[in-house]
Amino acid sequence: MGKEEMKAIAAQVVRIIKNIDDEEVSKQVQQEIAERTRIEHELRVTYQNLKTLNDRLQEELTFARKIQQSLLPPPEPGWTNLDVVCYSTPAYEVGGDFYDFLIHDLHAIDIVIGDVSGKGISAALYMSKVQGILRSLHEFDLSPKDLFIRAN
Repeated sequence: MGKEEMKAIAAQVVRIIKNIDDEEVSKQVQQEIAERTRIEHELRVTYQNLKTLNDRLQEELTFARKIQQSLLPPPEPGWTNLDVVCYSTPAYEVGGDFYDFLIHDLHAIDIVIGDVSGKGISAALYMSKVQGILRSLHEFDLSPKDLFIRAN
């Protein structure tokens, strides 16, 4: 075999090796693209699921806020001979701040103002519980001191 033939065979071997390498690299690139495409799809689905959950949570919190606000007395009770205006804005959608008027008769009103420790839904639920307890005990016509002793 001559020098030229050896060069030709060597060149052919190099081309074969290069083609093998190119095919292997091409397969690896295709696999990488397929994997990244799969991951991208999973991320899009996960993002959409999180967005849907977040939207639903926001709707539920808005509804919870409306419920909580409806538990409070009106901001302007409209009493004669007494001007009262109330305002409550929770730090989050719902919270533990509350006020209430416990009316004894035409001449006696207990005004209750409270701030439940914590924020958010747990504080709002506890606030509702405390408010219910105070309203229930109020029916026994207790003094403010006795009302809070029993409530505690």
